[in-house]
Amino acid sequence: MEAQGRSWRHHFVPAWHLSNFGAPAERKRKALLWCFDIKDGKQFTATADKVGYKEDFNTALVNGEPTDYFEKKTRELEKLIVPRIEIFRQKPSHEKDGLFWVLAAIALMAGKNPATRSRLVEATEDEFYRGAAELVSSRERYEMFAQASPLFGLVLPHMSFEDAKRCIETRSLDPVVQQNYMLYLELTTISDMVKTCLLPRRWRVFQTDPDATGGFITTDNPVVRRMERDGKPCRGFGVGRNDTMIAFAVSRELAVIGEFQGEEGFRPAGIKEVAWFNNTAIAHCNRQIYALNDQFNYDFGGRIRAAVHLAEDLALFRSTFTQA
Repeated sequence: MEAQGRSWRHHFVPAWHLSNFGAPAERKRKALLWCFDIKDGKQFTATADKVGYKEDFNTALVNGEPTDYFEKKTRELEKLIVPRIEIFRQKPSHEKDGLFWVLAAIALMAGKNPATRSRLVEATEDEFYRGAAELVSSRERYEMFAQASPLFGLVLPHMSFEDAKRCIETRSLDPVVQQNYMLYLELTTISDMVKTCLLPRRWRVFQTDPDATGGFITTDNPVVRRMERDGKPCRGFGVGRNDTMIAFAVSRELAVIGEFQGEEGFRPAGIKEVAWFNNTAIAHCNRQIYALNDQFNYDFGGRIRAAVHLAEDLALFRSTFTQA
């Protein structure tokens, strides 16, 4: 979104979350991270405030003017989450009362992510075409739909009924899904996501000694949604499906996994468990991986590998997981 000369840097992976994986700093956003870009294979270091963001990701337009409203509302929610995450880190528990704010963080980061938003936009456009196919069956229906479309976050080009019918039949019409609409959905569905999709799951909390195992890592897609298709693991989309496993690293020491069926409880995590989790996190990464350094471990075809080998192993990660 263009903000008419004004630009804001908005984190889709909060700096406070990233700081839980970097070198401690007096100010959380200045925690130093080791970063790996899977697109170009480059390694670099950066502070938490310099990665996991996108310009104007939460910027809305009101009467043509940019506003930081949704970013401010997100920060208000984060002010509630952050201190309770710290309490959870000190006293981790698989009980729902202790997990609640971790689940709130999961809901926040699962929804407010560029990849998630992109797929929601695609889904909205598909829904538009399905509905429009019926609505262009008559001129009267088309005119009524054109007037109502802004309510669904869609801005349609001005065109005649005949041109619209032809464009919809050939899917050559390019409906614009307004960012304002996506921001509204992302912010207002967090509570329902926690109540209906996350709290009903059975959660396992894993704790590890990062000095012994290398610790858990995070990525620019911090909420893993893993499912299987034809016996092969793949990247899921939403968090509500019964066949989707949710995995989330809280810090280098803690990670949680939630499923609708299976075990729940508190578990110590050795190097094998940590390596499996990191493998899954890497496979679901959109572009960047974040860790304290390159000494963490991941599972590679049943073998435990150190991150120094990550560049040469990327091809397997790309082929192992498919997009759902």
